[in-house]
Amino acid sequence: MKRIMIIACGAALAGATAAGATPSEERLAVHADRAAGCAIERDYRAARELALAEPGSVREANAYTAVAPALRRCFEAQKLGDTPESRALFAGSVARRLYVNTGRFSRTGKTRAVPNLTELTAMVEAWNLKRATTPRDLGALQCAVGRSVEAADALVRSAPGSARERRALPAVTAALAACIELGQQFRMSQPQFRAAMAREFYRYLDLPF
Repeated sequence: MKRIMIIACGAALAGATAAGATPSEERLAVHADRAAGCAIERDYRAARELALAEPGSVREANAYTAVAPALRRCFEAQKLGDTPESRALFAGSVARRLYVNTGRFSRTGKTRAVPNLTELTAMVEAWNLKRATTPRDLGALQCAVGRSVEAADALVRSAPGSARERRALPAVTAALAACIELGQQFRMSQPQFRAAMAREFYRYLDLPF
C-alpha cells in the first residue's frame, strides 16, 4: 500500500511522498466521496457539523450520531462498509465538498468571499495559540495547512490522481515535514491524507454559511 510517510528523527527530517493511491484505495475514496454528497443532500446541518469537528473529539462523536441515518443510507447506496477508514474518507469528502462549493480561494464566489491571504495570516496566528493543547498528529496537520494555504487549497480542489493533485502534494507534505515534532511518525495512505487535510483546511477557514 502506497503511503505518505514523514518521520522526524534526530536533527534531520526525511520525507517520502506517495506517487499515487492503489486502485482499491481510489475506489474506496470515490465511493466515500459520493456518499458524502448524498449525506450533504440528506442532512446538510449534520454533515457540516461533522466536517467542522476535530477527529476523535466529543463534538465529532455527537456529529456522527446526528448524521447516522444519512450515513447509513448513503453508505448502503455506495456498498460501503461502515469502517474507521470509510468514515475518515467520508468526513474528509464532506469537508471538501462544502469547501469547494463556497467559491474560489481569494475571490468572490456566488455565495461569499473566501478570506484572502492577509486574513488567513491572522487565522494562522490564532491556530498556533491552540496547538499546545492539540494532539500531535492533528497539530501537525493544522500547522501544515497554515504553512501551505494555497497548496492546501489546490489539493482540496483537485481530483484524486490528477496532475493538479500531484503538483500540490509536494508543497503540502514539505510543510508537514516542517511541522512534525522530534521522533514523531506520520503515516497515511494518500486518500487518507487528502481527507485529513480537507477537514483541517475547512475547519481552519471555518467558513460561515
